[in-house]
Amino acid sequence: MSPFEKVDLEDIHVFCKTAECKSFTEAAILIGTTPPSISKAIARLEKKLSLKLFIRSTRAMRLTEDGLSYYEVCKEAIRNIQNIERQLTKSEKPRGILKITAPDSYGMTILQPHLKKFYEQHKQTLQLEIALGNHFVNFTKEAFDLAIRIGDLEDSRVVAKYLHDVHMKLVASPQYIKEHGMPKTPEDLHNHQCIAIKFPNKNMISPWEFGPNRTEIPLNFAVVHSHSLGALDLAVKGYGIARMLDCTMQSEIDKGSVIEVLPNTAPPPMPVHLVYPSGRYIPSRIRLFIEYFQKEILPTIQR
Repeated sequence: MSPFEKVDLEDIHVFCKTAECKSFTEAAILIGTTPPSISKAIARLEKKLSLKLFIRSTRAMRLTEDGLSYYEVCKEAIRNIQNIERQLTKSEKPRGILKITAPDSYGMTILQPHLKKFYEQHKQTLQLEIALGNHFVNFTKEAFDLAIRIGDLEDSRVVAKYLHDVHMKLVASPQYIKEHGMPKTPEDLHNHQCIAIKFPNKNMISPWEFGPNRTEIPLNFAVVHSHSLGALDLAVKGYGIARMLDCTMQSEIDKGSVIEVLPNTAPPPMPVHLVYPSGRYIPSRIRLFIEYFQKEILPTIQR
């Protein structure tokens, strides 16, 4: 066997379980596969090593002398791998760079205001890299550790942890409503100055949807802005009615800078998830941030 030949850890895992069970059938049940698959894995190892690992008869099977030596080494190697994985994933000192991406307004109003404690806890060993944007994240190409995504998820290659729901709301300044009146139905918006959002990475205006069926009403917008917080600023200044996530505008509602418009016509809420690449190994920096978000940030979000 060449010293640079690929080591198949899956076959080694099958071999160790078979040695411990002393039965292809029992090993298959334990691993969750079939006896023929177990037999093929053992055959591949024996062919690669050019030696016999098991002595098999109609009544029983046992390791050969070479097989026993190989098993002891493999068992120790697997134990070492499991130990280092356990140490890395359970370590309370995450190291390296934690790359997080989130939608613009969510990152500015929810994420960043509550990151200071996490930063202070880990700044000696961990660097935070934050990218705000509204584009779809490709974990493979962009090498992010975590993404915050709003809406339904379609990528089965990622792990998603549900956080909370967000709602789309319409708001306007009290002064605007005093001057132009409060719309009573979505159709009344045709007679109002409305502020749309068109994100730079998308070639379309975010639709204004209403009711449980998300019925879209096309409007002639007075202003089109590229950023949710920019659109909110225009609404606060009395330019017209803006539509965005409740978490984006909640502080301005609390201050009385804007008031909600047509609250009973809102579409269904959308879920917010923390998303990270699928895989058995989860670095401590990801695990600790998820725990921090759930413990420190979620309680601050008005539901």
